[in-house]
This record gives sequence, structure tokens and C-alpha cells, in this order.
Amino acid sequence: MNIRDLIPFSSLLIASLLFQGCGGKGTSELNQDGKNGDKTSVKPIFVSGIFQKSAAIQAHLDLETANESSFAKAIREKFPEQQKQFENLALDTQEVFTALGVKPEDFVEFAFVLGSLDFANEGFDELPEDVAFAVAFKVDGEVDINKVLDLAASEANEEGQAELQKVRDGKEEFEGASLYKIPVPDMGEGRHLFVAHKIFDGATYVLGGDESTIRGALASGKAGKPSEGSGIQARLLKEKIGWLAIDLPEGLLDQFKEDAAENPFLKGVSNLLSQIQAIGLSGNITDVFPLQLRIGFSGETANESSTQAAAAVNGILGFVRLGALKNPDAFPPFFNSLTVTAEESDVVANVTFTLADVEFAQNKAEEALNPDFPDPSDAPAESE
Repeated sequence: MNIRDLIPFSSLLIASLLFQGCGGKGTSELNQDGKNGDKTSVKPIFVSGIFQKSAAIQAHLDLETANESSFAKAIREKFPEQQKQFENLALDTQEVFTALGVKPEDFVEFAFVLGSLDFANEGFDELPEDVAFAVAFKVDGEVDINKVLDLAASEANEEGQAELQKVRDGKEEFEGASLYKIPVPDMGEGRHLFVAHKIFDGATYVLGGDESTIRGALASGKAGKPSEGSGIQARLLKEKIGWLAIDLPEGLLDQFKEDAAENPFLKGVSNLLSQIQAIGLSGNITDVFPLQLRIGFSGETANESSTQAAAAVNGILGFVRLGALKNPDAFPPFFNSLTVTAEESDVVANVTFTLADVEFAQNKAEEALNPDFPDPSDAPAESE
């Protein structure tokens, strides 16, 4: 079967599962009355259950906390038109979402893991079979898996419908979940993506990835812990609603050293690229949105490398700040909060976004869409 024939129904199946909204009235193939049955006989399930003891990339996002934050509420109050974005979706996409009852606020949690990046030195063309990977979502409400599968079938061609029927026929019940095996030829001959669907305690969990990781997450019944790895994840913001941690294999960034050396802004730090061990990003949302980027160096001179990198970046920022003094209206408000420091072996950049930054971005977007949109900074001064 050609991958072009497979993509329409398999991508829709996965996307529909992952982006399905809640209606509170859905049913599962596990229990047609929409209930979980005896909870004492069903293992709990956690989005973080996909985390591994060893991982190159891992991420987690608490969407519910973000959506309920004062910052998010202020944005919705200030820009009510943002609530109408769903209405502006492409018609075909809108019809799918409407049929499935999708609402952005239904998504409450997300996690991702990739076990290794060692293969990346030879390119990203194909993910090796022995590399663990998974993505997991939690949706607030019970999702009807039959409805999702029927919709996927309606969008597939005849051959695609036959392949989808094979997926449905191959469904397995495992630890209270429906487990589907989806062929993915582009990942290699005989490769499959395993997608699990489970309703627990009124919420729907969808996990997709390699077989071992998905089965392990379902079987554990426990929340997972991020891999310690380089330790970059533990050094991120203490209070955070989302984070991303990447541990880089040795030599991965060497290929960029030559290009960086030719760039006048990056020339001073080009030799440091090969010493970068990890990259971390974290954010928290209360009434403001603090964001932190952390780059960790390795080796005996790691502390010196971070100090040198921070100095180089601050040198560049110094020139930019001179421009901001001459034309402050051209720079977003968050620029004034941006700091770059060296903390032992890490370079740490901190910045805080406020509602003023959202207003700035909104105005710039309107200017881009409407060249005649008046710029407040160009308004004539009032005569005395």
C-alpha cells in the first residue's frame, strides 16, 4: 500500500483521537454505556506515564492551569475576537471539529518523549526501531472512539477504508484501553504506530508511539518521572506549567560551527557549540508569563564556557538596546525584562511577558494585514 493512500485515514484517525473535544456523552468500545465500570479493577492512567528512565527529548504541558490563569483570562477579556478563531477555520476542518465536538479548553494535559538523538548525527530521515517515542494527551470528558473511527472511514478512499478496517479488526484490549496498531511505511518496512484510547475517571487519554512505551504506560498505572539525564530539567523554573528538556549527543552541533564562525554575531561563540550538552525551556502563567531558556555546557571548562557565552550574548543585546533607545515603540515591552546570565555551567535567559506584549503583537498583526492601519507613534502632537 502506498503511503499516500494511508495518510488520509491514519492521520485523521490519530489527529481526531488527539484533538477530540469532550461532550460528556461519548462512549467507549470498552463499555458501551459510557461508564468506566468498577474503578477498583481498572488501573489509573497518566499522561506522564510515557516518560522513560533515559530520554533525549521530553516535554510536559499543563494546559488546564494555563487556560484558567489570570493571564489567559485577561487576554480573553481584552481580545474577545480570539474566542472566534474557531469560526474562521477552513470549512473542511471546521466540519470535522464540529462533528467531533472539539473545544480548545477540553485539552488539559500533554506530554512527549523521544528516547535518543544518537541517530541524528547521520540525519533525521528515519527513526530507528529501538528508539522509544510517544505523545500523550488528556481530554476533559469521555470521547466516543467509534465516532472517531467512523469519521476517519468516511474521509478515506476505498483502499484506505479497507486498511482502516484492518486496524479496527486488529484492535486489542489491554489494561482497560483500546489498543490500535497502525502501519506507517514511511518509518520503515513493517513499522507501526501504536495508539491507545482509554477512559478513566471521566477523562479520555490518548497515547501514541512505539509498542513498548505505550504498553508500559498502560501497564504501570503510575505517574511517570522525567529522566534525570544531564539534569537540565531539574534546573528549570521551580514553578512551571510547561517545560521542554533536550539532552544533545556529543558532536551533534559540530556541523553548525563553521557557519557560526562566518556570522559576525555568532563568531565569538562558534567554538562553544560543541560544548553544549543540554537545552531547557520552561514557563509559568499567573497574571504574567515568565519564560526561561537554559543552555547547559559540559566538560572541565563548562563554567568558563557559560560565562563566555553570556558575555557574547549580552554584547549583542547591548547593540540592540541602543536601537531600542532610539525607537522604543518598535520593540515589544518584554524586551525590557530580558536578562542573560551565567549560572555555573548554564547560560540562563529570563523574560516576562505581560498583557502589554499581547497588545503589541495584536497591533503589529493588524498593521501587517492592513498597511493603512494607523501607527500610534506616528500620530501628530497636539498643539498647545
